[in-house]
Amino acid sequence: MIKTLADFLISKNKFDTRTNYGIACGIIGIFFNILLFLIKLSLGTIMNSLAITADGFNNLSDSGSSIITIVSFVFSSKKADEDHPYGHGRYEYISGLIISFGVLLIALQFLIEAIKKIIDPQTINYSLSYVFILVIAICIKLYMAYYNLTTAKKIHSLTIKASGIDSIADALTTLVILISLLIYHYMNINIDGYASLLVSLLILKTAYQTSKDTINHLVGKAPDRSLIKKIEMIVKDHPLIIDMHDLMIHDYGFDNLIATLHVEVDANNDLLTIHDQINTIEEKIKNELNCQITIHIDPIVIDDQRLNDLRVIIQDYLNDLSIKLSYHDLRIIKKDNIEIVYFDVIVPYTCEINENMIINELDEQIIKYDPNLKVDIKIDHC
Repeated sequence: MIKTLADFLISKNKFDTRTNYGIACGIIGIFFNILLFLIKLSLGTIMNSLAITADGFNNLSDSGSSIITIVSFVFSSKKADEDHPYGHGRYEYISGLIISFGVLLIALQFLIEAIKKIIDPQTINYSLSYVFILVIAICIKLYMAYYNLTTAKKIHSLTIKASGIDSIADALTTLVILISLLIYHYMNINIDGYASLLVSLLILKTAYQTSKDTINHLVGKAPDRSLIKKIEMIVKDHPLIIDMHDLMIHDYGFDNLIATLHVEVDANNDLLTIHDQINTIEEKIKNELNCQITIHIDPIVIDDQRLNDLRVIIQDYLNDLSIKLSYHDLRIIKKDNIEIVYFDVIVPYTCEINENMIINELDEQIIKYDPNLKVDIKIDHC
């Protein structure tokens, strides 16, 4: 069904293939979730079961989420413009956040109702046909999870993936309700209120996971380690590059990564040659990793004895403090007849260390090596 619908949308040539798949998932989600809502609302009313009713309204919120998914895919597919030079891809993350907050509100509402139901339990009307209907509902949700997760993998969509995970949670939720119904019928123990409480908690957990993932992308989540390693491999494999640092990757939505990077090169090389080779590296990263990168050149002197001595002094000191510490961009610049040593020390966020101590002690060791030098050290974090 999803393939047929997506192919139909593609044939209309209104949107790109990825957007068509997103819209297809949204439309199918609306259809099935509204169907499940109507079934569970009717069933929950007839059986006097809050758990089933709560599960039904959860499905209704999912249909609202599907509408937001469609809107987000349409907006995120818009081309970059003067006001949004990096495109509109983050609409997809915003929609995920709206969806998670909506689910959160519904879960809190039914959490309160579940507590009331535990305090004042009511008789549940049982029928074998009701059990059959709940089994069908579980199968529908498992099917929805399957097509959402397979589509999410195909088009690399966090929003569709969240819908797939939510469908699995919904199937488990309905299974909990089904078990509570069978316990009531065969053991005459009414746990509908407790089942409702568990349903609410499962929905809360889903909302939390979804919101956490989308918020991380909106505020600037650390890039994928595998992507960093691939960029490092391409850059460091080039014979021109001595070292690299300050790699920053910004995620502006699907298929829209923009990065900047500093590379150290031999200052004695021809500038035009360096520029040409850097362009070659940038193009390779763009073609192989689909990442638009701008590389800044840091020329360094590698045949100066004083600089080589300073490299040993600095690295030995940092190694004694922590193997996590490193430095880059070491150079000596003469200003107004004063020679100044410049370099940056890289301190990982996970490394708890006194930064002022690093600067002061390195300053002392460098001055001890050559009293005529001035020192300018900056701290970088990664």
